[in-house]
Amino acid sequence: MKLAHSGLFIFLPVAFLAALGLPKTIPYSASQVIALTENSTGKKLTISKGQEFTLTLPNRVDGGYRFDKEQYDTTILRLEKNIEKSPAANSTLGKPGYGVWRFIALKKGKTVLKVTASRPWTKAGVLIIFKNIVVVK
Repeated sequence: MKLAHSGLFIFLPVAFLAALGLPKTIPYSASQVIALTENSTGKKLTISKGQEFTLTLPNRVDGGYRFDKEQYDTTILRLEKNIEKSPAANSTLGKPGYGVWRFIALKKGKTVLKVTASRPWTKAGVLIIFKNIVVVK
């Protein structure tokens, strides 16, 4: 009888949380998130469906360049979050900020992930900042 009661103490809170509509999947641990940088450009990344990865690139706004919209196959990858971090207020002159993108692999396939930067006031001068092949298995 004691065992049956302890089972209820576990079952009821779990059932209550499930009824609240909490996510039905367990999030990936931080050790499973792959971190790409500008040094990863030109390489091939092979990941599994559901795998997350981040891309962190320096944002050299001192020349007037701004990141353009990233280019990739949206049926294979999904952009979860994109943030731009300014350099710290007390950092050295010319120190770049950073752009950080977090992606998740949606389905099997292959896509090119490309990030460019340009000056908003001119059509010339587009720079390829990052270009990589992402293969989802």
